[in-house]
Amino acid sequence: MRELIGNEKEVKFIFFRHGIDYTLPTPSNVKKFLGTKSAGFYKADGHYAGNIHQFSHVLDIVHSGLSLNSVIGHWHHGPCYMNTVLRLGGDAKRNVMFDLTHSEVIVDHLTLTKESLDQLWDICQETYNTVNSIKQAKSLIKQTQDLEKTVNKNKLIDPSLKDSTELLKSECFLNFANPTLKFLEEKIKGWYKSAKWLE
Repeated sequence: MRELIGNEKEVKFIFFRHGIDYTLPTPSNVKKFLGTKSAGFYKADGHYAGNIHQFSHVLDIVHSGLSLNSVIGHWHHGPCYMNTVLRLGGDAKRNVMFDLTHSEVIVDHLTLTKESLDQLWDICQETYNTVNSIKQAKSLIKQTQDLEKTVNKNKLIDPSLKDSTELLKSECFLNFANPTLKFLEEKIKGWYKSAKWLE
């Protein structure tokens, strides 16, 4: 998305999710309604597909929450939360009539700068790395439980494995890293709140 900002200090975006039969406004109408000199549409399967997918995954977390199954980091994988992005100049103003006319297909409005995108990138990298670490830890937990079932299937051969699996059934491990996921989700939502285009 950094490339979409170009040399502008600030750029505003409207994200759309619509069917193939939905007619978007022309750039000239957008300029008229939103009072901007710059307006252009970009498709989720076009030149900036990777950038649009990045924001799709971020907005999905904002609206649906962060889980170990959330797509973040793999920008070209997973479903895309929107299919068209409208890029506007920093001079654009929200317009109630425009928003109402397209309310069924508008996903969100954001005001972005290179600095805000750098912040988002850092948060996304931290989230991606941490989620991967949690997945590895949970995999070890499952492998330990599977090993205990195999070794002690017919009789107690290895008490240490039995003790380990009993420990892994405790409250601590049942909710393992849930607060971490919530913390990361709140960081993403905090960034979103600061980038939200309100007026």
